[in-house]
Amino acid sequence: MVMDFTGGAAPQAESEFKFEKTEELAILDRNAKGWTIELNKVSFNGGDAKLDLRSWSPEGKMGKGIVLRDEVAQNLYLALTEYFSETDEDDEKQIEALEYPEDFHDPSLDVNRG
Repeated sequence: MVMDFTGGAAPQAESEFKFEKTEELAILDRNAKGWTIELNKVSFNGGDAKLDLRSWSPEGKMGKGIVLRDEVAQNLYLALTEYFSETDEDDEKQIEALEYPEDFHDPSLDVNRG
């Protein structure tokens, strides 16, 4: 005879973790293996979409990251704005010298040659 201390309740199946990228905002970095660091709006398990900053594999596998409520994201924006506003001339020259990825396209730089 087996002693059952569960009270006869059937074991609960683990619910499946679901996510959906509802808005892709930016690809911030890409490594040699194709993993990207992205800023997206993501809905987890059918909930409201939140800002999500994390790594993603080329196959769409989710890596480590953080989820930010809008209030926290706004505070982060303010902190980063303050941090980067304190750059000196050397920093500005370094920023100007940055190279854009090959697949980067800024429509504002297009010239209408019609």
